[in-house]
Amino acid sequence: PAYIITATMAAPALAGFNIPILAAHMFVFYFGVFANITPPVCLAAFAGAGISGGDPMKTGFLSLKLALAGFIVPFMFIYNPAMLMIDPTGLAVTAKEFPLPPIIDIVTAVVTSVIGVIGLSAALEGYFKGSMNTITRIILAIGALLLIYPGLITGLIGGVIILGIALLNMKNSKTAVQPLNV
Repeated sequence: PAYIITATMAAPALAGFNIPILAAHMFVFYFGVFANITPPVCLAAFAGAGISGGDPMKTGFLSLKLALAGFIVPFMFIYNPAMLMIDPTGLAVTAKEFPLPPIIDIVTAVVTSVIGVIGLSAALEGYFKGSMNTITRIILAIGALLLIYPGLITGLIGGVIILGIALLNMKNSKTAVQPLNV
């Protein structure tokens, strides 16, 4: 029901902004699915809390915190329709008129988006190959958002930031944490 209601109201509005129809519907569908883990509805969190005996709202807010980086994915569908393997103009009507974007665009969109979401998740959790302070988390979040936004320059800058923080954290975690021999 969540998709049906939002598809009739939001998808045509998004299509009015020259967003491809499929990207608009995937945007709406994604948020309809996320209704199951976001408070106050969070049906999946209520079911999980009922099984575990936990507090449903605390479970809902924890699920929201863990899925926060996933909220950026629908916007990737809008900004880079190559992720959905559709023509960015959105003008194709039939299967014959439905040109695929070049494979390099699809691969680049998927790889940079996955790395960007991983970086954003690490920034939100505060751990990426080692613990991070607040400044490092903010820099990592900026790098992740740059990777998520399509473009060569933004992708390169975001990739360098994420790689630099990963290498720095790997170096620091090797010196700070000693393995425990049991």
